[in-house]
Amino acid sequence: MNLFPHIARRLQLSDTKQTIVRNLFWAVLGKVVQLLSGLVVGIIVARYLGPERYGLMNYVISYVFLFQTFAIFGLDQIEVREEARSEYTRQTIIGTAFSLKVLLSLIFMTLVVLTSWLTDADGYTTLLVAIYSLTIVLNSFSVIRNYFFAIVQNEYVVKSEIARTIFGIIIKLLLLAIHANLTWFIIAYAFDGVLLSTGYLVAYRAKVGSVREWTFSAPYARFLLKESFPLLLTSAAVIIYQRIDQVLIGQIIDKEAVGFFSVASRFVEVLLFIPMMLSQTITPLLG
Repeated sequence: MNLFPHIARRLQLSDTKQTIVRNLFWAVLGKVVQLLSGLVVGIIVARYLGPERYGLMNYVISYVFLFQTFAIFGLDQIEVREEARSEYTRQTIIGTAFSLKVLLSLIFMTLVVLTSWLTDADGYTTLLVAIYSLTIVLNSFSVIRNYFFAIVQNEYVVKSEIARTIFGIIIKLLLLAIHANLTWFIIAYAFDGVLLSTGYLVAYRAKVGSVREWTFSAPYARFLLKESFPLLLTSAAVIIYQRIDQVLIGQIIDKEAVGFFSVASRFVEVLLFIPMMLSQTITPLLG
């Protein structure tokens, strides 16, 4: 990272361009680590679990992810926009967005378990859905990630995500070594959310302040919900497009078919992160 000032001087980059390049570097680094580790570990876990159990695991993850999209309610993009230009304080924006996410996540966590129980005769699948649905609540701490994105300081977010990835890999390799069953792998993937949330909290505490400073504003909450609803429809359409295939394959064919499809889709996901990283890095600077 000490090379950045030297490179910037040689290329005569403006402060804005230096910020974009620096944060784009961290964003790409974090995503590359996440995708490559997910690809490698996913293949190893797939070989261990076999097509049927690995397919069931991905069915559970995709099923919960669909509901998680609605729990986010499009608030991520609005929060980043508001923190980049709003007249409200940081504490009010983050605190209100966090409160809304917790409330929505509890609602959709209940719905995901209830719908799984009503539509799936397999009680074991519903149990796995219930365990993994905890990630919906844990995702509420993404408000901290959004704040760092808004101030174009991706470095602290990426370090937390890389640490989560490393610890997650270690845990999954340990489960492979002790020949753990599928339930423990679902718990491990859910625990990734605990690790990531902890990393966000540590980064926020070290660089910004205490979460006790967060405040809730009812009028501002109504404003956020009103502004985020159109984005909910857009995000839902994209996520359903990306994930509904695995859910439908599991419902119509079987979980083994989901396993084969999931392994193949891992390779495609590697190519999708570049435009997303560019958007997340540049958008806050446009406000």
